[in-house]
Amino acid sequence: MADKKRLSQNRETGFCVIYNGMKIQALWFWVTLLLAGVISCQTSRKMAGLDVSGFYSEKAFTHPRSKVFHINDSVSELYLGINTEDFLRAVSRATGDTVVRFRVSYELYNPGESKIIADSASRIYNDVKQNPGASEMILRFELKTGRPENNLLRISLTDLDRNENHTVYKYCRIDRAGKKSRQYFLVTDEYGLPFFDDYFGSDLPFFIHYSIPGEKMLVVRYFSREHPIARPPFALEKDKLFRFAPDSLFTLPLDNDGNTGKLVLKKEGIYHFQADTSFKEGLTLMRFHDGYPEIGTPDQALYSIRYLTTRPEYESMLKYADRKTAIDSFWLERARQDPGRAKSMIKKYYSRVEFSNHFFGTHKEGWKTDRGIIYIVYGPPTRAYVRTNEEEWIYGEEGNPLSIRFFFYRTNSPFTDNDFRLERSPAYKQNWYLAVENWRRE
Repeated sequence: MADKKRLSQNRETGFCVIYNGMKIQALWFWVTLLLAGVISCQTSRKMAGLDVSGFYSEKAFTHPRSKVFHINDSVSELYLGINTEDFLRAVSRATGDTVVRFRVSYELYNPGESKIIADSASRIYNDVKQNPGASEMILRFELKTGRPENNLLRISLTDLDRNENHTVYKYCRIDRAGKKSRQYFLVTDEYGLPFFDDYFGSDLPFFIHYSIPGEKMLVVRYFSREHPIARPPFALEKDKLFRFAPDSLFTLPLDNDGNTGKLVLKKEGIYHFQADTSFKEGLTLMRFHDGYPEIGTPDQALYSIRYLTTRPEYESMLKYADRKTAIDSFWLERARQDPGRAKSMIKKYYSRVEFSNHFFGTHKEGWKTDRGIIYIVYGPPTRAYVRTNEEEWIYGEEGNPLSIRFFFYRTNSPFTDNDFRLERSPAYKQNWYLAVENWRRE
């Protein structure tokens, strides 16, 4: 476990290490940011809700990835993955190298009536050198998150060489309600670098580290489930309860440092790792179809088009021996037999499907979730306000009675903190059919 020890040493010393990371076949950057080395301040201003609509925007210049990991009872690590290829390049006056320049800031909010900012920090990265083939930069922030048990962290990332749409906001939930929760687990590659996604392909090895000392093994519950797609926003039928009885059960040994050996998810399904089976909480990893979150086959393209089709239309398409012909015919008919227009519609629709898979996934594919269906059909919200356990999406001007507002509430899921359910209403029915019809006659 030499790589694990090297990761531990980096936590203690704060050294900057460059890895030749095979996960992205490029150089990875590891930058440690301690609170003592940043510009920091505390405030007491109130929070009405964090607007993160820029992150959901199709015009966002980048989409940073994040992961929270609790080292102990009072300290947490925030990992931030930044794709440096998304930034505008400049030439360093000092060295003549091609560089990118950006600012990372965060604000830590305490929940409750006051909604105050408990801590904030900011740092500017100047002259970050671009290396051939370099893809992702990983920043590590060390945060004091002992109390209260739940916090909301907003991260802002600004490209300092971009004039418009230069800042993207992202939020993370910090959960310390119990020592068995997912944020006490860290999933890494063979170099000790964190994975940001909770889904894995069949050939991607990984390791799990559990930070609570003294545990000797993890229990793994495996579930094989077919998940229904989200219902339209006006449909009030109740969702079926998830059957928590696993299809199989097995254990994994932990070494003295809380690390597993190398793991691979061969079968599609849900893998729920637990240190204590008397609680439902734990780490959940998913194995979806090959190539996920991308849509790469005609079958996958057909299934995810269900939101735009009538039932007879969809069932007819399922009978096609050649699913690609079914998909092409559908989009060409929508585009009035104009191939160029059909191609544009396909790109627009499936980019939203893939975005939903990336960012709205739970124990099921992101396009099947409540946020997924709204994002795919309506597009990015004009405004998106985030609070500790809810999101509000607004389409149109704020305060305009003709604007559409969707409210999502976070469920108490043992699998993920990303499962949000839509507050449905019959009032959405007319507008929903209008939005679908706009796709069908575009």
